[in-house]
Amino acid sequence: MPSPSDDPIILRSHLAFLDNGNESLEDFIFQTVRAALSRWKVSLAEVDGIVTASSDGLDGRAISIMVTGASAGVYKKDAINLSSASEHALFYQVARVRSGRTKLGLVVAWGKPSEVALHQIDRISDDPFFMRTVPHDREANREMQRRAFLAQTGLSDEDLRPLAGTYAGEVTLADCCIVMLVGPPAAARYSDFPISVRGMGVAVQSYWPDENLLRRWPSLQKASTDAAKRAQLTSLRDEIDIFELSSLTQVQELIAVLELGLATESELAAYVRSRAAGEIAVNPSGGLCKSYPDFGSGLLVVAHACEGLRAVTPRPGRPARALAHGLSGDPAQSHSVFILEAANA
Repeated sequence: MPSPSDDPIILRSHLAFLDNGNESLEDFIFQTVRAALSRWKVSLAEVDGIVTASSDGLDGRAISIMVTGASAGVYKKDAINLSSASEHALFYQVARVRSGRTKLGLVVAWGKPSEVALHQIDRISDDPFFMRTVPHDREANREMQRRAFLAQTGLSDEDLRPLAGTYAGEVTLADCCIVMLVGPPAAARYSDFPISVRGMGVAVQSYWPDENLLRRWPSLQKASTDAAKRAQLTSLRDEIDIFELSSLTQVQELIAVLELGLATESELAAYVRSRAAGEIAVNPSGGLCKSYPDFGSGLLVVAHACEGLRAVTPRPGRPARALAHGLSGDPAQSHSVFILEAANA
């Protein structure tokens, strides 16, 4: 296992939200990347590797990266695009830094849901047989998930009520672009608060074959176990200070809590009360419900976790730690987990 000093580090992160959809996606990406580099006082010439994440479906463009890549700075750079999920771009860039291929890299991802008809995206992503009539959209999937989970656990809507304020109303879609600067420990001079990527895990499961995968996320358990092993942690519950989860409903949060080992089924009602009382640091950023950039949501969660680490007081004997969770595929087939640690503690 690598020592903490060998871990790639997230040096900086920058977010931009677009209040209206009038600016083109290409201009939005370009302005965000330019603003990030200017804010960090880093020139594009210093960057030797760029990993982007784009969705042809959400971007509304065939081979989206062909028209958005230049805006992200990839011209004459060692660059690659991933189209599976925004947080996967960070996975790949961390691997490039660890291997020595990248000395100072950018990760750029975005989601601009104002440009597309999401119900059409749902049809494509929700079923592998596009021409078959599929009566379900993301809201219907979440309702089926809620009913199956409550039936399994014996919880009631009343048990979930303490979290109602956190997940009140509909999810608010938001146009967002996220830029991160990633490098080896030697690049720490670029940051006033470097954050080590201590462990990562990613796992993918099949489409829901039955209700068991509707109400549980075994791929999240696998991803978190792998991340904890790489970070040399024995208990996420006891060794992580804040958790940023990609949950859009109370039930999704509780499923993640079970898979991460933060509570057992018999402890869920008590967990809800403790969480509502502010005794558990889950989604201290406020979560995704008020600003959900669809494809860009996973990397946004990581950015929230990085920012949240700044406010954590380290416990005696160890640095502050955060866990960031991303999911992709509306039935949540793919889960990613990052364990982050304040590197300057």
